[in-house]
Formats: sequence, structure tokens, C-alpha cells
Amino acid sequence: MKRIKNISIILVGNWNTKIFKPSWVMSELLGLQGNEELELGFDNNLQPIYKYKNLRLIPTDRAFEIRFENINNELIEIANRIVIKLITTLPFTPNLLAGFNYKLPYNCKIKDLKIPDYTNKYSLSEIKLIKIEPDYTVNVILSCGETKYVMYNFHYKDLGFIKENTIKNHINYIIKQHGN
Repeated sequence: MKRIKNISIILVGNWNTKIFKPSWVMSELLGLQGNEELELGFDNNLQPIYKYKNLRLIPTDRAFEIRFENINNELIEIANRIVIKLITTLPFTPNLLAGFNYKLPYNCKIKDLKIPDYTNKYSLSEIKLIKIEPDYTVNVILSCGETKYVMYNFHYKDLGFIKENTIKNHINYIIKQHGN
């Protein structure tokens, strides 16, 4: 968990952003009491960005995104609870898909890979691998360009497979594949 630089969770759908008022986010998504604070900011397009502890919640018409760094058990539990709450409270959002993304530093080099018609004209800086698991698809992206990292993306078409311990299960999967 120490090596994971950041986690982002993206719930893709046709969201009605009018629902995501500060009072609704505080009470329904986070279950906050009156004495707890929720910060509110805006991006360049005047989309709201809510910040609670080190979690950023970014609702837009096409996606609801949860981002965080400084990963710890408390943030993992809060983020997972928010995902479950969104899925169960707003289940009729059209085109609902989910992607859980985990970015880790990774020192890699791509060499001696020949792709006819391409490698003699272009430089290769990224490789994407795909594995179909029973509940989701795992995309592993190795970025070996200037910024070196590996990104694990767990893609869900059926949100029924997302449970209270999904993020922890993903982290365990990554540790088994990548090491801690």
C-alpha cells in the first residue's frame, strides 16, 4: 500500500449533477454529522470539487470521480463506502460502469520490441496488458516514457460485483502481481 501513489475511482454514467449539493454529499454520501467539515472548490469549468479529509469527490454529467493520495485504511473504507452508496442510492443512472485505478512508480525500459511499420518510425513508451477475471477486467498499463509508472485498472461492467472490500481486494491483487 505504501508504494501506491494514488487511487482514482471513476463511475461513468449520465449523472444528474443537481443531486450533488453540499448538504446531500455530506449527509447521504459521507454520513457526516453537523460538526464535520466538507470543503468545496471549483475547477476551471466551474464543476464542484468536494474535499473530505484527503478524498476529492468530482461529480460531472458523465462521471463521478473519487481521487486520493496518501493511501490509508480510513480513506480506503470511506472511498469504498461512497462507491457502494452511489451504486445503491442512484441505481437507475444510465450507462453505469466503474473503473478503479491504482498508480505505482515502476522503473521500466522497453527495448528489443519490434512492431513492423511502427518501431522504426515511432518510439514505444507504453504497453497495455489485459486479463479477464470472473468479476472484472484488469488492464495493466506500463508507462516507460519520461514518467515511469504502472497503472492497474479494474474495469467493472456489472456493478453487482463491487462490494464493501473491493478496494482492499484490488490492493491484495496488485501486491500478489507486483509486490508491495
